[in-house]
Amino acid sequence: MTPIHIEEEIEYFKDYKKRLYQFVICNACYTKGYRPYKRITIDAHEMLELLKEISRIELYIYKLKIQFSFREFESY
Repeated sequence: MTPIHIEEEIEYFKDYKKRLYQFVICNACYTKGYRPYKRITIDAHEMLELLKEISRIELYIYKLKIQFSFREFESY
């Protein structure tokens, strides 16, 4: 993977993580009995899975950054 592709992938996953955070914020603040228009109620198990996904994304971004910095170091 070239450094340009790594940078693009980092940006893609940063945006994905940001969108997941927005999804959680917009949909997690409603109780089960309340159904606001175009919102999804998230139970505890679903919230845990979303938080695990965000953690996996953060680890993947970190690994990509290490890989990117290592490739830059090799080019010198």
